[in-house]
Amino acid sequence: MSRPGPTDVQTDHSPTIRPVLLSVCAGNQCRSPLMAALLGAALPELDCRSAGTQVSQPSPCPPETLRAASVLGIDLDDHRAQALDAHDLSGAELVLTADRAQRRAVAALRPRLVRATFTLREFSRLSTHVSPRELRAAVHPLVGPRERLSLAVALAAAQRGKHGIVPPDEDDVPDPIGRGRAAAIESASLVADAVATVVGYLREPAAP
Repeated sequence: MSRPGPTDVQTDHSPTIRPVLLSVCAGNQCRSPLMAALLGAALPELDCRSAGTQVSQPSPCPPETLRAASVLGIDLDDHRAQALDAHDLSGAELVLTADRAQRRAVAALRPRLVRATFTLREFSRLSTHVSPRELRAAVHPLVGPRERLSLAVALAAAQRGKHGIVPPDEDDVPDPIGRGRAAAIESASLVADAVATVVGYLREPAAP
């Protein structure tokens, strides 16, 4: 993984540096590479990367994940797992994890990112409570991708705790590694559904 310079979550007016959206899972073999690939394909203005909290070697994606990804139009043949470290997080504007265990790991590595770190399904769920009008009002039409992403993240974070109690596992994407084809398909489907909602939220708001 290329290493950006430390920025944390802040405004950066550089026209040449795309804001980083980091996807994280355990082994960086199934869930987070698919998350990053789908997000990157739909949001080219963002630098979508992935890493894992429990990576010991640069392993490829398992065949079941490759097949599930291919059904979604994603080729992960060349992907190799990469381990997460604090430096990876230093440039991230938004961190989306596959489940709550990785969210806790990210918070432990980079406490200042806690308000910009969500599970994928959590961020998807919270984003639906931000109205398009509210998002348009917050985002000036002349701001760049970094500022727009930062504001969208802040609006989603403000929804935490406002909409009742959600069963914890509803915010997780189960790890399919070693669990066969059906688990890989289920995991990919959950990722794809949540990513579709996130993409709709993070795209530049249309004019009213």
